[in-house]
Amino acid sequence: MLDFGSGKPGELLTAKLTVTNYTTSPVRLIGGTSDCSCITTQDMPLLIPPRGNVSITVFLKVPAATVGELNRSVFVAGWRVGK
Repeated sequence: MLDFGSGKPGELLTAKLTVTNYTTSPVRLIGGTSDCSCITTQDMPLLIPPRGNVSITVFLKVPAATVGELNRSVFVAGWRVGK
């Protein structure tokens, strides 16, 4: 879970997300959510070494009519490289 903190309608917020590869093979991240309010694809594609981790930037544009708490889900796509 990422907490972007507080933001004003229309403001672009950023947060870092750490993605860990628990396998013994490299994992390639190829893309993720990219819609009108949430983007995870800027750092893609990238390779996570076996048992390693990487940090990706997640952008959230606060919707214009938002008052109160906002919850969004993001998706990151990837696959194991090699065997």
